[in-house]
Order: sequence, then C-alpha cells, then structure tokens
Amino acid sequence: MIDSKNVLALIPARGGSKELPGKNILEICGKPLIAWSINAAKESQYIDQVIVNTDSEEIAEIAKSFGAEVPFMRPTELALDDSLIRDSILDVLNKLETKPDILCLLQPTSPLRTSLDIDAALCLIVEKNGDAVVSMTEVVSPDYDTGILSNDLCIEGFLSVNEHLNRDDAGKYAQINGALYISTVENFEKTQSWFTGKSHAFLMDKSRSIDIDDETDFICAEALLQKQQ
Repeated sequence: MIDSKNVLALIPARGGSKELPGKNILEICGKPLIAWSINAAKESQYIDQVIVNTDSEEIAEIAKSFGAEVPFMRPTELALDDSLIRDSILDVLNKLETKPDILCLLQPTSPLRTSLDIDAALCLIVEKNGDAVVSMTEVVSPDYDTGILSNDLCIEGFLSVNEHLNRDDAGKYAQINGALYISTVENFEKTQSWFTGKSHAFLMDKSRSIDIDDETDFICAEALLQKQQ
C-alpha cells in the first residue's frame, strides 16, 4: 500500500512464444524467467498482491511455487498471437472481487527490473498525482517507440514526436523499455491507455532495461544478472 492506496502487481505470461519457445519459464541464473518479476514484486514495500495471468497450467504452477497468486486462468481468446494485453488486464480487473487502486504491470521479460525500481516508480505516480507512469531508457537519438521528454517528464503525446523542436531545447530522448507500466485503476478502465495528460516517465538505467524477445536478449540478460550476483 502507498499513500493509503492498494497496489496490485499483475504479471502477464502467455504460454505461446514464437521467437523463444517457453520463454517465460526458461531457466535464467538458476530460476525460471518469470520468477525474477515475481520476486521483485514480492520484495516491494508497496505492492499488496501479486497475480500472474496466464493460459498455461505449467506457468501457473511455477508462478504459485514462487508465491504468486493465479486466481483464474486467461481465456484462450485472450492468449492468441494478436491478442491485446489491454483486454487481458481489463478481464482480470473485471473478475476481481475487490479492485485495487493502482495497477502495476510487470512483464516477465524484464528480469533486471528490481523492487527498488518498482517502489521508485510508485512513489513517482504519487508524487506527481498522476494517472500513469511508464518506464523508459534515455537514448542518444530517436528510434522506434522513441519520443522527446519534456523537462517535467510529462509524456502526453509522447508517441507523436515534434520534429520541429530544436534538439538542444527539447529535453531528453527516451525509449519505452517495457519494464514497468503503472496506472491508477480508475484511469486505465476509463482510457485503456498508459499515455494521458497526467502520465510521466520513470527513467531506468540501460543495464536494467533489457526486454527479452529473442535468444540474443536472453544471453545478454543472463550475463548482466550473473554480473550483478
């Protein structure tokens, strides 16, 4: 709980993965990949409940063995290659008997994200009295999913880069890293978006920002985790 608000960590973990089969439960530095996100959530000072949302019985059992809850399985129609994570989130929120005040989405493909990152991002949404917080990494130049951050880190219109801004006056270039998506439940149910007029960026170091999509990402993440340990 933070600022008298109940916080839910939701970890989405679909069973299918084309680039890296069985990705969410592949062993990395002695633990299934998903366990790193579960552990980070459970070590948070502010998270009250950790739920894994999956269509896979195997993932569900592994998640429960690491202390996460799996109160219901993800419907098959929400676990297809073209399914939107937004719809899975709304499905979970609709099924909960008591809704949380703040939703913290933790993708299992970001094992380097720590409980300290989670807590700092939650403090940011409270400090800014914001609707949402999205984790990003500062980059040297624009790329896919990259935009210009204003000095106050507001991300309204982030995906629509203003090409007429002078680089020196524009602020920071940043890229969404996939590690943290936080929103008030009221905002998410209303807008179904992380990007509103009261959304802000939580900047993370590049060394903790790997989002595992393929074997190369997995190897890099494992090497960094080994170095940390």
